[in-house]
Amino acid sequence: MYYQKFARSLILVAAICLLFNSKSYAVELNLDKEKQTVVRGLIRAVNQSTLSAEIDAQILQIPEAVGSEFKKDDVLVKFNCVRQYQEAKAAKAWSDIQQQKVNSNKVLQQHESVGAFEILTSVSELSKAKAELNAIRARNQGCVIRAPFDGYVIDKKVNKFEAVAMNQPLIEIVDLRRMNVEVIIPSSWLNWLQVGDSFEFFIDETSEVIFAEVVFIRPYIDAVSKTVKVIGAVSQLDIEEKMLLPGMSGSVKFMYQEGIE
Repeated sequence: MYYQKFARSLILVAAICLLFNSKSYAVELNLDKEKQTVVRGLIRAVNQSTLSAEIDAQILQIPEAVGSEFKKDDVLVKFNCVRQYQEAKAAKAWSDIQQQKVNSNKVLQQHESVGAFEILTSVSELSKAKAELNAIRARNQGCVIRAPFDGYVIDKKVNKFEAVAMNQPLIEIVDLRRMNVEVIIPSSWLNWLQVGDSFEFFIDETSEVIFAEVVFIRPYIDAVSKTVKVIGAVSQLDIEEKMLLPGMSGSVKFMYQEGIE
């Protein structure tokens, strides 16, 4: 009798241990699967640009300080283009002279006082003069740099009255109204992740939580890391209320999906 009770006790203890271990394994497995849906993310502005000089000239106007706000089409940078404008006037005058020459030759041709070669030459000279004038006018458009969008100045690389060279960076600007969350995910997630899926973004800097929607999955997989970039759109309300800034980072948690490998 004693041995029977002892055996039953051992069986009961073994069953409890087996049940506990199986539940622990299930919990650990679920946690592992849960962890598989958490990756890192980074907030980036949709519109962020570094504006560079299109001509060699002296700066006459530029935002005074970092943080300056501007609206689309506002003049951000203005150059001293006196010489360039005079060159445009000279090119226009030369184009007008060539036009008059062509008109005169056409009149003389009616009286057979000029040959076909002279007509063709004058027309070619006129085309050349117009092309040079258009080139100068196109170049002179770089005398003024206008804002491509509403935003703020986040960096100044030069100051007023400095002489700059073509392609030299001047200022960096950003639009804080539109932002995305960039996420790098394992390529194996493509068997369930789709455009339109939502995810949570836990921001490290503010401890805030926002929601975003997948709007783009990059159609390219990195062959070495087996990862792919995903872009999530952030609502305008979250951008304003959570005071989001480009460069913030955090953890991205996707909704658990069956079939994650």
